[in-house]
This record gives sequence, structure tokens and C-alpha cells, in this order.
Amino acid sequence: MRMLCIAAALALAPAAQAQIYKWVDEKGRTHYEERPPEGKDPKEARKMTAPKDAPKSGGADWKKQELEFKQRQTQRSEADAAAERKRAQREAACAQARDRLENASQRGRFYTTDEKGERHYRSDEEQAAIVEAERRKVQESCD
Repeated sequence: MRMLCIAAALALAPAAQAQIYKWVDEKGRTHYEERPPEGKDPKEARKMTAPKDAPKSGGADWKKQELEFKQRQTQRSEADAAAERKRAQREAACAQARDRLENASQRGRFYTTDEKGERHYRSDEEQAAIVEAERRKVQESCD
């Protein structure tokens, strides 16, 4: 009895393969269905089957596709993380340049200290040049 059931299942397996019918209605629209159209001659509907060289389900092809998909996901997330780090670095550089510009633009006497500890005060022209240089750095960093 068991052998008879197995033989019947094996005999019906090719018939269980998916069949799709393609047909065109009166309005010119193409339809794809599992059964031939009702009320029409089934000979008018073209029976379509899977191509002979199509990969069989359950093969290693889906595993390869899954691996490639995961690799693309990893690459995309790494690229997003790198872009986020670069954006954060640009923002930090911009904030730092603005702070330097604000400090250089304040009123008062600016000076530098040499290796002996003596102060050397900047002239107004030197200070204006430093402020202008800091403005250029802000434009470069923040645009």
C-alpha cells in the first residue's frame, strides 16, 4: 500500500508543476492566469511553462543571491557610517573655526608671548589680517 502511494505521488509530481496561461481579452489587455479563460477556447490561450534551463528551486542560487544581498547591505551601512563621521567632522571643524573667529574679533589688545615670556602686542593691521584669515576658514569649513 505504501509503495502504491509513493508511486502515485511520483506520477503526479510533474503534473503539479505550475502552469500559466497567457491570453489577450477583447480590449487588448494581456492576462496571465493559472487556468485557461472561462468561456473561451483553451486553444486560444497560450500555455506557458518554465524554461528548461531555468534554475531549479532549492539550489545554491538563492544562497548566492542572499549572500550578495547581505554584502550590499553591509557596504551600504559602512558607507552611511563613513558619511556620518565625515559630516560630524565638518560640523566640529566649522564650530571650531567660528569660535576662533569670535575670539579674534573681540575688542582689546592682542599679543603673543615669545620663548622668554615677553609679550609682543599686535598692531591693528596684523589683527585685521588674522580676523580676515579666520573668516576665510569659517567660509571654507561651514559651506
